Amino acid sequence: MYKHFIFPLVTYDKKHDTHLVQTLSIFFSNKFSYTQTSKQLFIHINTLRARLKKIEELIYVDFKNTDNLMNLYIAIRAYQSEKLINKD
Repeated sequence: MYKHFIFPLVTYDKKHDTHLVQTLSIFFSNKFSYTQTSKQLFIHINTLRARLKKIEELIYVDFKNTDNLMNLYIAIRAYQSEKLINKD
């Protein structure tokens, strides 16, 4: 799951100095609320929409597909858990 869903985003973030992984994580934490996510990230809602569209394009998912969302959620949480484990 990491290789398919997260690795392309991490790679893109490093290459382009973006925050796609962070954006995705906060979007999930805010229960898919565009308003809350854009406020928490201190970005315009259209910037958030552009980031989410870029995520969809990079990893070939559709946020309207619940199976995609479930897999992506599991992948992002596993990635975050791994980062915490390796941090200690």
